[in-house]
Amino acid sequence: GHGTAGGRQEVSSSDLARRFFVDGETRELVQTTLALRRGVTITLVPATADQLGPAGDIASIQPGTAPLDVSRLTSYDRRYQIRIVEPTEQDFGTTSRQLTVDEDAGRATLVVTTELSMTAGVTVRDSSVAFWPSLRPISRTITRQGSRFEIVFSDGRLERTVSGSTVEPNETSTIELDSPAFDENWVGELVRTLPLEDGYRTSIRAVGLDGARKQALVSVEARQVAGRSDRVWTVRTTSDDGRELTYDIADSTREVLRMGRSPQVGLLIDIAPTSE
Repeated sequence: GHGTAGGRQEVSSSDLARRFFVDGETRELVQTTLALRRGVTITLVPATADQLGPAGDIASIQPGTAPLDVSRLTSYDRRYQIRIVEPTEQDFGTTSRQLTVDEDAGRATLVVTTELSMTAGVTVRDSSVAFWPSLRPISRTITRQGSRFEIVFSDGRLERTVSGSTVEPNETSTIELDSPAFDENWVGELVRTLPLEDGYRTSIRAVGLDGARKQALVSVEARQVAGRSDRVWTVRTTSDDGRELTYDIADSTREVLRMGRSPQVGLLIDIAPTSE
């Protein structure tokens, strides 16, 4: 690095197009710049206490305590086109979301099937079952190319089983859960049930396929979209590892109009309903 104004030190990483600015005395990270393609530069600086707001303002949502309006969730079957829009535009595949609500049985099932066009013949099926109306998780099963990952939730723990042609014998592990949490596969439905208001923030407790506890920070803002008479809510979720998902939700129907994913810096994925 080399000296900069204000006693800061600059450390460059040309391969990743990142620069870190560190206070020379305290070694505190005071600024990060990210140089993306098409001349776009992102500057990251620590948020102030006023910008973050009091910690108590962010309530954590978990099964059994969440103020969810599950009446917004009804059975549906929709198909979406997946496209990479940054750093270069290209088709990535398609995904379908099928939600089945069985109020009499007290169950809801969400099946997400993704077909990857960039990897010919690869289909991933992700099926989750939850109690209705609490959405407390019961099970989750993912199948891909002969491999099967299954999670069964019960009594404050989950049992995870991995099976398939590459696993012999089957691998099974049990993980204790210190508090109730949603299945992370349901986050895209949970955001539709929140009390959407401009500036609303919350945190969703979820469990991943690996059994790890996760927190998804949620923020909401209102905006107008050309060609639509009703308001659209943009709901942004940020996971512990920094991955960001956005959902554009219609105010009147709570339908998801578009989704966006940013799994890493410089990569932006757009997911929109097909015209079929």
